[in-house]
Amino acid sequence: MILVTGCSGQLGRSIAKVLPTKGTYFLNRHQLDITSEIQVKQTIERFKPEKIINCAAYTKVDLAENNYDEAYAINTKGARNLAIASDRSNCELIHVSTDYVYDGQQNRPYTEDCHITPYNVYGKTKFLGEEEIRGNCESHLIIRTSWLFSEFQNNFVTTILSLLTQKEEISVVYDQVGSPTYALDLAKLIAKVVNFEDLSKLYGTYNFANQGVASWFDIAKHLKAISGSNCSVNPIESKEYPTIAKRPPFSVLNTKKIQDTFKVKPNYWIDSLDNCYLNLKNN
Repeated sequence: MILVTGCSGQLGRSIAKVLPTKGTYFLNRHQLDITSEIQVKQTIERFKPEKIINCAAYTKVDLAENNYDEAYAINTKGARNLAIASDRSNCELIHVSTDYVYDGQQNRPYTEDCHITPYNVYGKTKFLGEEEIRGNCESHLIIRTSWLFSEFQNNFVTTILSLLTQKEEISVVYDQVGSPTYALDLAKLIAKVVNFEDLSKLYGTYNFANQGVASWFDIAKHLKAISGSNCSVNPIESKEYPTIAKRPPFSVLNTKKIQDTFKVKPNYWIDSLDNCYLNLKNN
């Protein structure tokens, strides 16, 4: 039996597309508040899952700068609660983390063993959550991903598509580059992981993202092309679009480890963006 936390988010909703409903329980934040140690303990004792997929997270990067306690409660304390309860119940924990644990100062794709220097509060609380899992649950697998997008909820892709229909001109940052990741592709990877034979030999930390490198401007420009919008998309430097939280200037992930271990080949980001757009139009 599999338990999925944070099921109302874009990754949780994507996982619901690829995992069978029989034998899988999807819980949103109202059904399971992972910041509550008692709730987590009681929920795991009730469902007795063999595996937990933790999609619950505080992902509001800018708001986290002034809401450290809330971000810490969900991203760090929540991870600890799940780790302790999973370990006590002999349950495997699959946890989703972020590229923002890296500082973005190097010019080559980040491997799992690169130096960790979180660039903002969100990244710091997510890394502390990773550490809580490593320290409290031996049977764990942490997957760092980056620039997640989907046809669900508010994310960069849905926001840009909306602006392309409303504006005559938009400006998008071109000097921050990373590895865009379609939530459905990540969900399929997670589904493969949870069904992998003898996962116990493969515990640890992995990077997963779609292949290729893109800037936010590159993504917006491609969305303009496939949507047929007449809106002008102009490149700007990040200093011209200041945000409360600093973003890593280089956030590309090296995914060789997960490719070799689980025999997967991530899609190219443009192909996945096209698939996302088609799914969005068909919803």
